Amino acid sequence: MKYGVLQLILIFLFSAGAINCSAGDYITTIWSSKKYSAFTSLQYVNGFFYCAFREATKHRVDINDLTTLGKIIVIRSSNMKDWSLYTSIKKDSCDMRDPNLSLTSDGRIMLLYFSRSYAVSGTKDKLCSYVVFGNDKGLVTSPEPIKINGYNREYRWLWKIRWHKNKAYGFMYGSDFLFLTSSDGINYDILYSGKQFGERVTEAAVIFKKDTAIAVARGLNNKGLYGIAYAPFISWDWKKMNIGVAGPDLLQLPNEQILLGTRNYQEQLGQTSLYELLDNNARLIETIDEARDSSYPSFLIMNNNVYMSYYAGNKNCTSIKAIRIPIIELEKLCVK
Repeated sequence: MKYGVLQLILIFLFSAGAINCSAGDYITTIWSSKKYSAFTSLQYVNGFFYCAFREATKHRVDINDLTTLGKIIVIRSSNMKDWSLYTSIKKDSCDMRDPNLSLTSDGRIMLLYFSRSYAVSGTKDKLCSYVVFGNDKGLVTSPEPIKINGYNREYRWLWKIRWHKNKAYGFMYGSDFLFLTSSDGINYDILYSGKQFGERVTEAAVIFKKDTAIAVARGLNNKGLYGIAYAPFISWDWKKMNIGVAGPDLLQLPNEQILLGTRNYQEQLGQTSLYELLDNNARLIETIDEARDSSYPSFLIMNNNVYMSYYAGNKNCTSIKAIRIPIIELEKLCVK
């Protein structure tokens, strides 16, 4: 097995006792079943780590076999080692996808996910993003479809949000590409419409540096797109990136360097990898997992460490994994 620079650093730190955890904490499998688990989101609140993901029998639904429909699972742990079920969401004839955990401005757990109901008895398919709120004891509200002021919410997907100055922000895609904002996570206003792309743009992550918003999006044929906007975020400038992107997430380190987690399309490997974001260029820091079906990472930063969840496996069976990396080592590997 080949080890990269980051992997060797972590192995040394664990073995030398420089980090207060065992070597097994470098990469840990936190959920494993005989099903296809993917599309992770990681969060921490009130003493617990939470990880949300989709579980199904395969990546894509077989319309002739509704047993392939997915459900949302949320697990939690106080130490990133011992995990238990927090909640699950499923509905007959519906496929649940791509959960996104966040903390509202008042500290509540918010779960955003996408649901598609498959046509039965001649009814029309419905596609919509939903939110549900919870606390330490579990979910306390019923799933509620998001609302967009003056806009049809159906057939459009709000993929991921980030809270900034007491407001939620995120990109929605479908027939168009929109940047939305909300003060409560349910009711949204459109700030920007990216119709000028002339191509389909889908999954996008956003991060804020003071009053500047930075985004990475998945374009046509997995082409990476880098976007930047300034408050009030009604106008975006976009550039093509030097890498492909799928299931991106962004994280800002204390020294303001930005990390990008995504699928590595170099040499068609498709593995979860960690990059340093340098404007519209991304510099590969490390390939995290050698599995050929691996991606959709989610970052969390706390206690001088970066935590990242992701999925990895093969087309028939995948697991949910997590990694812990000291911030100081990541900063050393980034370009100054």
